[in-house]
Amino acid sequence: MECPKCKCPQLDTINLSDQLPAHHCGMCQGHWIRAYEYEQWLETLGVEFKQTSIDYDIPLNFTPSDFDVKAALCPRLSQLYEEG
Repeated sequence: MECPKCKCPQLDTINLSDQLPAHHCGMCQGHWIRAYEYEQWLETLGVEFKQTSIDYDIPLNFTPSDFDVKAALCPRLSQLYEEG
């Protein structure tokens, strides 16, 4: 899979905290987690997945990466994610 942010041709398969499967880009240091793998991981922890709305008024104190200036494509499907 190609990195959707920096277009590096290789994403490595890794495990994050508590064996959460993810894909890592060695060039931009991005991490990509597939929704279904996240849901399965939550189930192994005994946590029920609930879809909720996001409060966009929450103040976030962070500096975005230089690679985060545009929407990204799904690294597997090469298309924008659409909810619904």
